[in-house]
Amino acid sequence: MPEKTKAERIAELIDEARARMDAQDERIGALESRTKARAITTPKTDKPRTEFSFSRAITAAKTGDWSEAKVEREMVQEEQARRRERFKGSLQRIMNVSTDSQGGFSVPEATQAELIEMLKAESVVQAMGPRRLDGLTVSPLRINRQSGASTHNWTSESTAVSDSTPTLDQINLTPHKSMLVVKLTNEQLMLGTVGEEFVRQDMAEQLALGEDLGFISGSGASGQPTGMVNLTGIGSVAFGGGVDLDKLFDMIYELEQDNVPCKKLGWMMNPLVWHDLRVLKDGEGRYLLDPKSQTLLGYPYKKTTQMNTPTGSATSNALVLVDFSQIILASWGAMDILVSKEATDSSGNSAFMLDETWVRVVRHVDIAARHVEAICTSTGLTT
Repeated sequence: MPEKTKAERIAELIDEARARMDAQDERIGALESRTKARAITTPKTDKPRTEFSFSRAITAAKTGDWSEAKVEREMVQEEQARRRERFKGSLQRIMNVSTDSQGGFSVPEATQAELIEMLKAESVVQAMGPRRLDGLTVSPLRINRQSGASTHNWTSESTAVSDSTPTLDQINLTPHKSMLVVKLTNEQLMLGTVGEEFVRQDMAEQLALGEDLGFISGSGASGQPTGMVNLTGIGSVAFGGGVDLDKLFDMIYELEQDNVPCKKLGWMMNPLVWHDLRVLKDGEGRYLLDPKSQTLLGYPYKKTTQMNTPTGSATSNALVLVDFSQIILASWGAMDILVSKEATDSSGNSAFMLDETWVRVVRHVDIAARHVEAICTSTGLTT
């Protein structure tokens, strides 16, 4: 007997599946015809029902009258629809999908309409609650600050007192352009199930992370703001090795001796620093810190890989203590989101000729410290 072709075999499988579905429908119809004769009624009420009732569903199924069980009818129909979808999946699995010639060609590929996002660092500076100046319209914004105080003197009778004059300086805040550009093909926008939402979320996260890195360690050059650890005059504590609780207390003291208010102290650290801290033990092998605690020595902390890793030559700025009540984050205007189908890039490529849509997001931000003494960083910290 000649071997059946692939098309003939697939047709037979489909016919078999349809025959099973028809037989099932006949059995259900016969059951309904037998139960309709035994009518059971339920008391009527004008109050709308929203909850599912098994008794109403059973009664309606027996009598075929769903007028008093509309909620149950909708739920049953939804369940039937789900079962039909599952049956379609089982029909596909009847065939040998691993071999194209035995049915694989007939089973369409499917991609879940979900996207697993990339693991990213945590944005920490804004989460620690600095002072915010939003919606600025002038540049530069200058804030006067007292830099020197008058001098008190004790003096004897008929003795001239030394004079002194308080001094001032200024904090200058200027807009630094925080920017992202993403190019999307129009096919992605037309056919992609998660394209637009994915791009919007990714751009927001990357903008926040880029600004966060600038706020922490921006160089002050190439359009970057000057980050906290690069401000002139901040405090520091030399560790000269691994993490040490005594050195952490030294960092707190560094702020206290400079009369920092310490109203909103917070730690920022590389995850490796926190790991080394939480495994510290006393002489009897007991942990010195509670690994489940959300504070370090009474102050909140944030872990982020945006801080330097304390290995090799990267021994500075792996751990920073800041009084965030003295940190100012400034922003000018609102976030500017522009979509273009005609833009041209620096290489001469145009969105129009490439049939693409380009999205540009821009924010203008800056960071400053009311008092640089409110920042203390680690140096010489290694693992």
